[in-house]
Amino acid sequence: MPRVVPKPGEKWRAVQGRWEIVADNEDRRAQDCAAFYDDVRAGLSVAPAGTAGADEAKSPGGK
Repeated sequence: MPRVVPKPGEKWRAVQGRWEIVADNEDRRAQDCAAFYDDVRAGLSVAPAGTAGADEAKSPGGK
């Protein structure tokens, strides 16, 4: 899918300028989404606070 479709009679420099702007915006959006989902993935891999010692308190030999 093309990022920019030239308009009839539009100069190529204008098309190129629009393409550069749209390309930069799309690349930035992709980076922002990747960073967000990297944070989500990292957050899901960490155990919630307060659950680390819960199993020790329930064990029969625990103090």
